[in-house]
Amino acid sequence: MMRSAALFGYGGSASLPALILFVIFALLSACVTSANGPARLTMTDTEIAQMRTGLWRGEIVEGDERTVWIDRVYPDGQLVILCETYRDGALVHRNMELCAWRIIDGVEHVTTLLIIGPNGIRQPETNTGTYEEFYEILQVTEDSITYQHLDDGTLYRS
Repeated sequence: MMRSAALFGYGGSASLPALILFVIFALLSACVTSANGPARLTMTDTEIAQMRTGLWRGEIVEGDERTVWIDRVYPDGQLVILCETYRDGALVHRNMELCAWRIIDGVEHVTTLLIIGPNGIRQPETNTGTYEEFYEILQVTEDSITYQHLDDGTLYRS
């Protein structure tokens, strides 16, 4: 702490004002953003993938509609998503998606292979029979992840 105190013009031992300034500086440094949004993650793709593996829960509320999901992310590239949508508190939609996932340059690539819903099992209705989505990983810790859909800009937190 002496070094930090000297840095802020205080000599001898660390003082409370120096400590406060140091903490403020550290917090501001962690929140740095560029003109284009949050600063990019400094983790490698492997580190992001290791942190992403596991069980995640998220929720988005828009007006009277609430969507909740549980992602089970496996280290071998498999992903299972359980999703429910409620309107005015009543369940209006439930499905499960079986997917593949990977991280490339800080972007999560999700390929939906099968959708299991109220009308049975089906493939996505696309030319390839899969559905591709891309999410930039903005922040990931052991307890939370923040990611943004690259096509529509929706921000997700799990």
